[in-house]
Amino acid sequence: MKGIPDLYIPAWNLWVEMKRTKGGAVSPDQKSMMEYLAKYCRHQTMVAKGSEDAKSQILDFVQRHEKW
Repeated sequence: MKGIPDLYIPAWNLWVEMKRTKGGAVSPDQKSMMEYLAKYCRHQTMVAKGSEDAKSQILDFVQRHEKW
C-alpha cells in the first residue's frame, strides 16, 4: 500500500519511516498514512534520517515507554 512506513515494530506499535541522512523528504502519501496510523490506529510514528538517527529515536522512545 502506498505511503506505509518502512519499518514496523509490533511490540510498541511503532512505525519508522527511513530517509537518507541528506536530502530525504516525506512524501504526501507517507505523511497522510502516518497521520492515519497515529489518529485512527493509535500507533506511534517517526521519521529517521539514517540508521544512527533511527537507533537513537527508537531507544529514546523505548526508554520513555519502559512500562511495555
